[in-house]
Amino acid sequence: MEHTPQWPAEMEELIRGFVDLRCRYQAALTEVKTKLDILNEEFRVRYSRNPIHHMESRIKAPASVAQKLARKGFAPTPENAVQQLKDIAGIRVVCAYREDVYTIAKLLTSQDDIRLLRTRDYIKEPKANGYRSLHLIVEIPVFLSTGKQYLPVEVQIRTIAMDFWASLEHRIRYKVEFQVPEDLNRELFDAAQRIAEVDEDMQRIHDRMVELANQSGVSSQPQPPQVDWEE
Repeated sequence: MEHTPQWPAEMEELIRGFVDLRCRYQAALTEVKTKLDILNEEFRVRYSRNPIHHMESRIKAPASVAQKLARKGFAPTPENAVQQLKDIAGIRVVCAYREDVYTIAKLLTSQDDIRLLRTRDYIKEPKANGYRSLHLIVEIPVFLSTGKQYLPVEVQIRTIAMDFWASLEHRIRYKVEFQVPEDLNRELFDAAQRIAEVDEDMQRIHDRMVELANQSGVSSQPQPPQVDWEE
């Protein structure tokens, strides 16, 4: 007969708390992803193209939540997780062009049920290692049986080129337990710079092709609105 382990009451309560926490943050993540899917589909119908290439989402594992709380000096409880952490739920949005990054960010954060809590623009001001991406922390309402609750979701928006560099840079450094030589750090940074230049070239080529199509009368499709992204 299979033996079911008996946990102390405090442990059982803690486990139930983290299961409930994951459920709530998964709901928040689903809400944000749905909004992004709707925007992407509207662009396909209205402008004959998808600004979003693909999306990836994740919920932090309880162990990761506990470790981050411990680093901040807090006990690993669901209550502390909600109060102290803003990145339990996260979604990465990979766009075709740099202009699409800011368009999607503006359209998402302009929705009246979204609260923008924080912006970190690593595109205009890249990290020291060359990393580029637009990071947003947004709050979104989740309607549960216990009522409405606003929960934060981290949204990272970047281009295909930015994602290419970030993904490979992470793989290269993953679980490296020695000090990376400065010349290799410099090579990674230089690669980021070159990729950023290609990214800008592709945006310019795209814009020029749209302009030529409109001038020649080949295309009569309306163009997406130009947005001014302000933090």
